[in-house]
Amino acid sequence: MSKPVAVVTGGTLGIGLGIVRRFVRDGYHVVAIGRSTGPLEAVAKEFGADVTTERGDVSVRTDVERMAASIRARHSQVDALINNAGLHETFPIGTPLEQAEAIFDRVVGASLKGSFLMSHAFAPFLKTPGGRIINLGSIVSQSGASIPGYTAYTPAKAGVHGLTLALARELGPRGINVSTVAPGMTAETGQTTGWTDERVSKILSQVPLGRLGEVEDIANAVAWLASPQSSYVTGMILPVNGGWRFYS
Repeated sequence: MSKPVAVVTGGTLGIGLGIVRRFVRDGYHVVAIGRSTGPLEAVAKEFGADVTTERGDVSVRTDVERMAASIRARHSQVDALINNAGLHETFPIGTPLEQAEAIFDRVVGASLKGSFLMSHAFAPFLKTPGGRIINLGSIVSQSGASIPGYTAYTPAKAGVHGLTLALARELGPRGINVSTVAPGMTAETGQTTGWTDERVSKILSQVPLGRLGEVEDIANAVAWLASPQSSYVTGMILPVNGGWRFYS
């Protein structure tokens, strides 16, 4: 019996790599997508035959088309698409507009446009019924972030949440479930590098569970949404933030 197949964008670092590890442990064959050769080679070396890799930029339509064709040639069906790729770049109001626009385009391209392109490219050969699209959002889509500088990242992630709802409506009749995992502050992802102890402490004081999130916390939530146990769940924005913010 062949293994189920999961495609994970941004699958070489941080949360994406944690998701790859969890899916391998759960018996999937994983296709990890990334932009850089070195990290992709490291993933291939770590997992061997359990993981194949594709190099490409999810914000570029021709790259997405090429990767989809390559994956479809090897796997006639994909069970789960995990849209995890994203960029975390911030800039304050007052940044020169040309520079601000360039950062905005990169951030929205990676998170929102990338999720849009990948979902459209892969939906035709997702398992039906039973296929899954799981997007990675963020707490900032509802909180606006705790400091200035998030006028690209916040709307990008809010757009991902909206895309999730539209996809869930459209793909539900095909038996494909679409949801988003929205992390809070997660350690060891690179996004908190350079944060002061004061900033971290201020956030922790607002988290009822009293700790930062861990990559495994996010991977566990994604794994549940990919499993048969979530078969009646779609259009969900699942907060994984220790209670820092409750969604209604």
